[in-house]
Amino acid sequence: MNWPQDADGDVFRRLAEDGFDFDQEVDIDFNIDFDDWPLSEEATTFLKKRFPNGVVIHPDEDDFAEGIDKGYFCFVVRGKLTYDFVVEMQAEVSREVAPFGGRCNAWGVIGV
Repeated sequence: MNWPQDADGDVFRRLAEDGFDFDQEVDIDFNIDFDDWPLSEEATTFLKKRFPNGVVIHPDEDDFAEGIDKGYFCFVVRGKLTYDFVVEMQAEVSREVAPFGGRCNAWGVIGV
């Protein structure tokens, strides 16, 4: 495959090099980061309604020790992993959470 020369394309190339089967359906994990933490009640309500399977991940003691003072929101989508799907999902979600100071630019394949 010929994926773009960007961070997402780099992940796809690494998966291909590792023999990932792009024909299978998998759980795709997306993370949403926010400028302000903790999340507002309004943001949390929106996220839970939009992504019922999502969870708020709060920083733990190890995170604080490393200077990380913000958590994130994580949700999972099951489907075939394609570059276009990942890029479009991140863009769509980023537009939706922008009013709350959020952006979705991290993803991974669970269990791979």
